[in-house]
Amino acid sequence: GANQTVSGMVGVFSYLACVGWLGLHILGGGKYLEFVTKIDPVWAKTSIALGFGVYAMIGGYLAVVWTDSVQAIVLFAGFLLTAFFAFEAVGGWDGLQEVNATLAAKATGSSDLAAISLIVVIAVGVLGNPCFRQRIYSGNSVPEIRKAFVTSGILYLGFALLPAIIGMAAYKNFPGLEHQDLAFPTMATEMLPVAGGIIILLAGLSATMSSASSDAVAGVATLVRDLYKLVFGRVPSPGQVVLF
Repeated sequence: GANQTVSGMVGVFSYLACVGWLGLHILGGGKYLEFVTKIDPVWAKTSIALGFGVYAMIGGYLAVVWTDSVQAIVLFAGFLLTAFFAFEAVGGWDGLQEVNATLAAKATGSSDLAAISLIVVIAVGVLGNPCFRQRIYSGNSVPEIRKAFVTSGILYLGFALLPAIIGMAAYKNFPGLEHQDLAFPTMATEMLPVAGGIIILLAGLSATMSSASSDAVAGVATLVRDLYKLVFGRVPSPGQVVLF
């Protein structure tokens, strides 16, 4: 009984959002891989796209779920290890307070407004991320979905402290860093032991590929369930959806 015009518009915009987020992850992961391996930017982006594309196409959403689980473990371990070394490198709690005072002195305008703006930007990004909606649709029941999202929110809140520590340590130890978005791999390659640096770099790539694979699956689902129906008036048969 839904309005077909509204449903079609939502499908189009959802698909565009999926493509946009997917492109963002490919660009970010490619830049990260380029920094680590010094390979050509085009090959770096191609490698990232092929990396998550292969296992997503072969195993479908189940493969994405399992690989995301493994990547989440690597990601959390990598950030925890980096934050530990970063905390030592910045000079402990006193060093963090020193960096915070320096940044506060350079800040212009209201810090409260900046904090609110950051919260709103992050909230909009999370609410508009197609892969989160795709994960909702794949849940077994409403209580399980709610429990999963509450647990994820608590974990994200605690996890948010780690990038802040890493960023402040990078600001103090690498004041001339040209690309500030590469603070994480810079810390990994310049300040950590070789073995630890490898784990950290894998964690960074895991973060990109985990999100990209989910967005890819969400985009395909939107294309098959919404856009195809918008054009042809029906959902494609299983034989037309799965070619291999």
